[in-house]
Amino acid sequence: MATSPIAESQAGALLRARPSRLALRLPMLWLAVLALLAMSLWEVRAIDAHFRAGLDHNDLIGRWLGTRAALHGADPYSPAMKRQIQAIADHDKSSAFDYPATFAVLMAPLALLSWKSASLLYLAFVIPGLALAIWVVIRLVGPSLPSRARALITLAALGSWPAMWALRLWQPSLLTVIFLFAGCFLLSRGGDVGAGILFALAAIKPQIVLPLLLVLLLWTILRRQWSFLLAFAATSIALLALAELMVPGWIPHWLASLHDYQRLCGKLPLETLFGATAGRAVAVALGLGTVLRLWTLRHSFTPGRGAPGSLGRLEPTSLATYAYIVALLLALPVAINTTTPLMIYNDLFLLPGCVLLCTTRSTNDLGMLARRFAQLWLAWALLIVPVAIVADAFSGAAQIGEKLVFMNPLFGSAVTLFLLLNAPVRSGRVASPAVQANAQPAL
Repeated sequence: MATSPIAESQAGALLRARPSRLALRLPMLWLAVLALLAMSLWEVRAIDAHFRAGLDHNDLIGRWLGTRAALHGADPYSPAMKRQIQAIADHDKSSAFDYPATFAVLMAPLALLSWKSASLLYLAFVIPGLALAIWVVIRLVGPSLPSRARALITLAALGSWPAMWALRLWQPSLLTVIFLFAGCFLLSRGGDVGAGILFALAAIKPQIVLPLLLVLLLWTILRRQWSFLLAFAATSIALLALAELMVPGWIPHWLASLHDYQRLCGKLPLETLFGATAGRAVAVALGLGTVLRLWTLRHSFTPGRGAPGSLGRLEPTSLATYAYIVALLLALPVAINTTTPLMIYNDLFLLPGCVLLCTTRSTNDLGMLARRFAQLWLAWALLIVPVAIVADAFSGAAQIGEKLVFMNPLFGSAVTLFLLLNAPVRSGRVASPAVQANAQPAL
């Protein structure tokens, strides 16, 4: 991904001007990230010990069991199967096969294996896949960041509490993170066929994927990227056909399961602090703000000076706008979907927005205020595990820290608000200072 000569020269000048400061800072940052990783592992172990939860207590085993049932002709959405899954999950009422049956198609190879073999293979794919997906999405939204900075952010993201908790739970959402991040990167590089396939696979979690998917489908139609559309349509049709063969008439059953899931899932993150009425009003405002922001960027949906029919190798302004739209439409669902504190793993979808939060500059007072607010929640996200460990050490049997690690309810809303108030704006073919700053890391 190309960076501007101006940005490269400015970054080089900064590195030459402050070699001793950066030389001291980088080892300290690496030590801090490694300490974060170690503390996250420690907190996972502490939670398992407190609740006496074995490794079989996770979010994947129920989906594995449901897929095995589908392979033997049973309905994974049936009440009988739901009871079996809940029995494995210590009678947790929210546990069920609540994914679309297309997920069973993806899980079918693992469902043919024993649980032990399936779980090990899942982690063997997810851990390196997640690291690679994080690396490439950082390249997308922070193209001028040096390799050392990308490596540091990648390790910090892997060692963060949302990622570590997702890995501990064998969370299926990790597949969506991998497919989405990799698909967004491929689409930005002109890999339309691969991107179309990955977006179709990522649709196993529609409540997260749908906003970004709808906008990118419109984007690619207006840009005449027919290979992306054909790849997405062909993969989706194949998945739906295989799902229908495995679970005939599954869509009404899945919708009923999804309704139960939404009813038991909890409430909007904003409702935690603002109450039901005010929280929903703010969520609606964020949604409307996103629609208005996309309208102001509508000219970016038409082909510019890049290669005809391809998004690859765009001028820096269009690429920055694309990265911004990806970050915004991944942050919004985290802010406005119903959730529970245990679903903090969804904060992984905020990574593109967090990279923009750290690498762009605000051009107005309101945008700066939103930036500071989001930075506070980002800081809390990074400090939440160390603070929880200290809290556990002093709280004794109360184990306050084990509740504290799941308390970051406004993170998604703060990142979404920051993005709404710090959007790249084009006037003709000239990028605003906010866009130009995207090429300059805020060191």
